[in-house]
Amino acid sequence: MVMVDRFSVPFWQLNRSLSLSKSDKLRGVMEQASRRIDSLRFHLDVKRPPRDENWQCSIVFDGKDKSADFNAGFCLFLEEWRDYRDERQEGTLSKDKYQDWQEKTLAYYSSTAVNSDTDKSE
Repeated sequence: MVMVDRFSVPFWQLNRSLSLSKSDKLRGVMEQASRRIDSLRFHLDVKRPPRDENWQCSIVFDGKDKSADFNAGFCLFLEEWRDYRDERQEGTLSKDKYQDWQEKTLAYYSSTAVNSDTDKSE
């Protein structure tokens, strides 16, 4: 597992980035993913041939990391997102209820300020 010092995507940007519309570009997702946010930390795990038979990548957030103020909240967000996404894919949750959860969640985090590398002068 590779440790990335400080990396993040604000809650609302991750959600928008991962639910792409036809007008969005992959470049925008990658651009947001490469921003550095001071209060969110994660590990990157990459498996690929020839060392591994699969090619998989994952981002792991430690919800108990006390040095990363947003990790616990981000873990809660991802857990809820997984559950709502699964219910939506299974057909047990309507599109309207999913969008209602999404709007409420984004509204909740909309006032959460983050300090990113783009906020700092070099």
